Amino acid sequence: MSPGPKMLIVDDSDEMRLLIKLVVKKHYSHVNIVEASSGSDALACLKNDDSIKCVISDYEMPAGSGGELLAGIRKMGSGVPVILCTSRALAECPEFSEYEFTGYMQKPFGEKKDKLLLLLQECFDRAEENGTPEEFFPVSTKVLLHFASAPSDIYIKISPGRYVKIFNSGDAFTLEDYEKYTTKGVFELHLLGCDSEMFLQKIMSELGNRTASDFIDDPNTILSCSRLEPDLQRNLAELARNAGGFIKNRTSFGSLLEVSEKTHQSIRRLLATKGFSREVENAVKTSVVRTVETINQCDSLKELFDFFKANPGSFLSSHSTVLAYITGYLASLIGWTSEFTKYKLSLASFVHDLTLKNDKLVTLNDDFAALTTDGRLSAQEIEAYLRHPVEAAALLRKFEQIPPDVEMIVVQHHESPFGDGFPDSINANMFHPLSALFLIAHEYLDFCSLRSSGWDLELFLASSGNRYSSGPFRPIVKMLKTKP
Repeated sequence: MSPGPKMLIVDDSDEMRLLIKLVVKKHYSHVNIVEASSGSDALACLKNDDSIKCVISDYEMPAGSGGELLAGIRKMGSGVPVILCTSRALAECPEFSEYEFTGYMQKPFGEKKDKLLLLLQECFDRAEENGTPEEFFPVSTKVLLHFASAPSDIYIKISPGRYVKIFNSGDAFTLEDYEKYTTKGVFELHLLGCDSEMFLQKIMSELGNRTASDFIDDPNTILSCSRLEPDLQRNLAELARNAGGFIKNRTSFGSLLEVSEKTHQSIRRLLATKGFSREVENAVKTSVVRTVETINQCDSLKELFDFFKANPGSFLSSHSTVLAYITGYLASLIGWTSEFTKYKLSLASFVHDLTLKNDKLVTLNDDFAALTTDGRLSAQEIEAYLRHPVEAAALLRKFEQIPPDVEMIVVQHHESPFGDGFPDSINANMFHPLSALFLIAHEYLDFCSLRSSGWDLELFLASSGNRYSSGPFRPIVKMLKTKP
């Protein structure tokens, strides 16, 4: 670690720590970053290192909240500056009314980046801030795995003051590239300083700088809309009550899933009978936001499995409801914990089969030969099945304010890493990382629905052979296999 002041970043989200680190390093390149994923880990760092000059902390974390961290710091007699960065309102963080702290920022903070920099000026001497942009900006090799391709020209540092370009903007950066450099001890690559602001904007979008609520109207306004069908209005109101009860009191998860599934059925009927409308759009988005609000509380796949098995008569809606939670669960396992990422995956789950008219079409596998020869389906049903990813993507294009990537996830959900899927027969290297995770979750759900032995993720991954051995699938599966 180079000489210079130290900052401690505390957040249970790998992505949020990464994002804050990038912002800090752009403006304070000589600051050394120390990271912790919980309040208790952060306190241990501070007890063992009195050279830390600033702490930026989330509030809600397992194994020690940001409030417990602040109280612990002050009880130690330390006056180190503490900046709270959380999605909660300050009034919901009681310790921050009892103990002294430096500043507060509410997530998402991408458009409030200047406020963070002002708060940092209270922690560091102004002389420590970069006076002019650095010629080259360091980027962790791990960051680049978040992109399907290099977001700008990428350089490697050969010696002090000497850099060599190794990737052009748009080139693929794969797990093989990551391992090639990290096994040689290269954990940072570089981009031109003049590209750093553009890069930060891209990574903020990719890592969840926005929240789910950025994409919907006020849920209370939606609930009171007189143009909503009565049963849909009732289901949305019941969904809001169940989500709130589940978050506060850990009421029945099964009840929450049941009303989510009923809401999906109501929206599907309304879409089939009256077509697309803004009311349909906002009902979809509101349902998805309720899922995102509760997805982090889902700590057992068994509850999902039990619900899915108990609802065979409404397969399409229960399939879509459960898939939203599975994608969020798998995303959390590999460290993709941002609300924005889970919103995109949940929205794709809700919509991906919404244009199908027949529940039995959802239960089919992708064996084209069997579809056309075994007599289970008519020619019209086969055509509808093969067309539905494109139709679902077309439905999404009618929505206002759809976050990046969701349309791509939906249109690719029946593609295959081997290039034998539909509608475009792309291969593994052409998948977006979120599409790859979604396909793994989709096939995992299909695998479990055919078995009675539960949600054995290890067995599913073992049975997949080399299906997920290339492109963005490989790093995702590698991370999943390391989880208990």
